Formats: sequence, C-alpha cells, structure tokens
Amino acid sequence: MGARPSRRDQILDAALELFATQGITATTTRDVAARAGVATGSVFYHFATKPDLIEAVLGRAYVGPDLQTIADRSDRPVRERLLEAAQLFLATLRQRRALLSVAIQAALVDDRYRLRVRANIDDEIGVLAAILDRTPGATTSSLSSRAIAATLLRSLVTTAVLHPEPIAGEHAFIALTVDLFVAGAHGPGPNAGAPSTEILSDSGR
Repeated sequence: MGARPSRRDQILDAALELFATQGITATTTRDVAARAGVATGSVFYHFATKPDLIEAVLGRAYVGPDLQTIADRSDRPVRERLLEAAQLFLATLRQRRALLSVAIQAALVDDRYRLRVRANIDDEIGVLAAILDRTPGATTSSLSSRAIAATLLRSLVTTAVLHPEPIAGEHAFIALTVDLFVAGAHGPGPNAGAPSTEILSDSGR
C-alpha cells in the first residue's frame, strides 16, 4: 500500500474537486474542509487565505520541472527531446483535466490568478524554447524559438480539450506536429514539409 496523502494534499485534492465541480467562487473553505474531512482551522493552518489555497491548487498544473529535466538532456537530438516533452505535456493535461478547468476559471475570476497561470505557461514555453536555443544552429528561421514553443503548446492544449482520451494514430500525429515545428525552427530546407520515415512507419500503430 502506498503512503497516505499528507493533510495538505488531502485539502488540495478536496479543493480541486470542488473548484472543478461547483466553481471557485461558490466553494468556501468550509466546503473544502468538509470534503477533506478536516476542521476548517486545518485549512487555514496550511493556507492563510482562500486565494493562497487557489494558488496552491494552480501550482499543481505546473509541469515546468519535468519539462526541464527533458530539456537538460543535451546529448539527445532536438526532435527527440521535443517529442518526449510534447507527449509528457499532453499526458499531464489529460491526467489533470480538472486542473485545466480550474485554471481557466481562475484566470477569469481574478487577475492575480490569471497572472499565475500566465507565468506558469510562460515558463513552460521558455523551457521548450531553450531546447532550440541551446542547440547551435537549431533556430535559423525568422520565427523566434518562443513563438514556435508557444504554438506547439497551444496545439497540445487543443488536442487535450478535444480528445480527453488518446486517439488512434496519435503518436504519429504528435511526431508530425513536432517535425513541423522543428522544420519551422530550422527554416525551409530540401525536405521541408516532408514527414520523416519514422512518422510514416508509426502511422499504422
């Protein structure tokens, strides 16, 4: 059996569930305490205010450190790292689907939360952009590496929203998407726009 979640994690789990199902504004700290099975004072012991609790929940949506681990593997090709990062990001969005809903809600409720969500996204974009920036000659097009990374993340968010579960041929689709962005970073070349042999072989999976 795994270790029981800490009291703090119990509160965050309860808050996430309630924020996603009944809304951030409608959920009180008393509701969170009741769902977590703790006293209201316990919520305030871990989180001084409701906004602090909301920000802690939003922090769970942040995957920057995991992406950074992939980005730091400079011995691996750019395409390979971007593909692994894209697959991780998409899988995380699906696993934390409720967090995606809460993040959107929070961004609409208050500028404080919007800025937090934006900061998380900007950092994740920066990590992916760094994969290109740290590779000599990797970015030769007129597009900045951040613009390329931002567009890649948007396409993954759209995929997660439209397809909560993996779809047939998804591996090939993600690989093709990454190839297009890598090609965009390098600028037009003799094989620009041509899918790689690996992608073609993956299409039957």
